[in-house]
Parts: sequence; C-alpha cells; structure tokens
Amino acid sequence: MALNPLAVTKPQDLRAWSNATNWEPNQFPQTEGWHKWLNQIEVGMSNPGWPDFSYYINDIGFRDRYPKTKSKRVVGFFGCSFTFGQGLPTQETFPYLIAQDLGLPYLNLGMCGFGHHMIAQTFLAAVQLWNLEYAVITFPNIERFNYVTTEDLVWPVHPHNDHQTEEHRNVHRAVWKYFSPNNHLHQFKDSVVHIIQTARQYGVKLLFGTWGGAMPGNIIKRLTDYDLTYFVYSFNDGKDLSRDRAHPGKMQHIDYALKISKRIQQNEFV
Repeated sequence: MALNPLAVTKPQDLRAWSNATNWEPNQFPQTEGWHKWLNQIEVGMSNPGWPDFSYYINDIGFRDRYPKTKSKRVVGFFGCSFTFGQGLPTQETFPYLIAQDLGLPYLNLGMCGFGHHMIAQTFLAAVQLWNLEYAVITFPNIERFNYVTTEDLVWPVHPHNDHQTEEHRNVHRAVWKYFSPNNHLHQFKDSVVHIIQTARQYGVKLLFGTWGGAMPGNIIKRLTDYDLTYFVYSFNDGKDLSRDRAHPGKMQHIDYALKISKRIQQNEFV
C-alpha cells in the first residue's frame, strides 16, 4: 500500500495510515473491524469490575472524534499505542487530558504498532489538513520500524509477536543478523529531522516525549539540544495497568499529561 503524505487532500485520506498497520488479513472478522476485535480480546484479559467501554474509531480510522479542518488552534497527538490510549477509556488518556487542560480541540493520530517512520509520515499528512498550534509526538523505542510485506501490508519489524508468518519471522531474523546496530539510530535520526523541518515550515509548536528509554532522548539532544519528556513505564506491581494488563494505566497517563502540560505552559518547545 503506497502511503503518500503529500497527496492528502481530506481527512478521509488518512485511512490509508490506520489500515496499513498491524493486523493480518484473517486475524479478526473484517465485518466487525479491528477495534471491536481488540475490545473483545481486552475484555477477556481484564480484571473483574473493570469499567465497561468501547473504542470509538472515527471515519478516518483513528481514535475519537477529530476537529474540522477549519478549526483554529488544534493540538495534535502522534505516537503508538500509548498515544492511542490502548486499554483505557478516552477520558483517561493523556491526549484527552492535555486537550482539556488547554481548552483546545484535539486530534489523536496515535496508532497501535506505529514506529517513528509512520509517526513522521502521519504528522506530515496532518499538518496539510489541520491548523496545528501544538504537536505532541511520543516516540516508542528506536528499534521499531516498518517494512512493506509481499502482500503490501505495512508491518512493524519490532515488536514482531503480532505476526505469525514465515515471511515476517525471516525478516525479523534478517534485520537483527545483517543490519548494523547503528541502522536504527540513523533511521530514527532521519525521522526526527523530517518532523522538525515540517513543524518549522508549518509553524507548529513541537514537543517530543518517549517511553523508549534513553536512546531517543540522547539522539534528539545531539540534534537540537532539546530535552524531551521521558515517560517511564512502570508495571507498578500491576496496580496501574490498562484493561489489557500490558499498557500504562490511568495514573501513568495523568502523570505524563501533567508533564507535557507544564512544558507547554513554560513554552519549552523543540
């Protein structure tokens, strides 16, 4: 599937990004949609008494409602499943909390499985449609990047456990066997430079964060002398996990939202 962020003319064009990610063709009932399948899986994994909710996936394939393209002062969120808010109802996710604090319409373009390359492409597409005042980009670990399968699906090489095909296993093994460890560093650097240049071109106030350890911050610090916001994912003895028991819970989202909101208030942008 060819993803061309320069060809985006309307919000619905972004469906190509959400449809191009994680899921194998026969992994869930196509008539129900992947978000309903995800709801079913997570409900089966959750603790008794967990509040009942379902993901709302909009007509462009991402989570929650999105503002009209003519809206002023939009705050955009870009990232992976943490930004998507996997395992939490909307009102407990950090994009919702930050937008409420700012009193601005928001756009959640986080998607499960996204790596830095897909994040950068989604950001480039979004700035051509919405008047973004702020963009909060939360990176996963730098080892997560995507490739196009022989069936034209865009899959992440890491994490790789979602895809149980021989082709995918061979690609994953080959990357770790033949690629230099510096390959991930340079790929990430290129994505960051691309995002920064795009933000400057469109006048977007940019904030970077990561849950992917020290490496993303070290690279960005060398490039820009900017200290990104670190999110330290804690299992916390299982006390603050989301519904799927694998992603951050409500209090961890609140903590990250407070950190980002403070940096916006202090004008600490890239």
